Amino acid sequence: MPQYSWYIFVKRKQSGYFGHIKENADDTTVVCLADYAENYTLQNQDQMQSAHWSKKQVSIFTAYTWMGGSEVNGYSFGFVSDL
Repeated sequence: MPQYSWYIFVKRKQSGYFGHIKENADDTTVVCLADYAENYTLQNQDQMQSAHWSKKQVSIFTAYTWMGGSEVNGYSFGFVSDL
């Protein structure tokens, strides 16, 4: 249980700091939040049984950026690997 308590403490500190940076960003600052999903499986809505054994996978990199001093709240983008 002490490890979980430490995890919660660190998570709350990191979240608070991220919010502080985002709110106080000026026109020389870009704040970026990124995520990576490896081996994401593609599925057809009405796939045949044979497709179950040959599903294609991709890797996905997504990100959202906040730019201080910008009239636009932020930008989102993503990259998908080859099939």
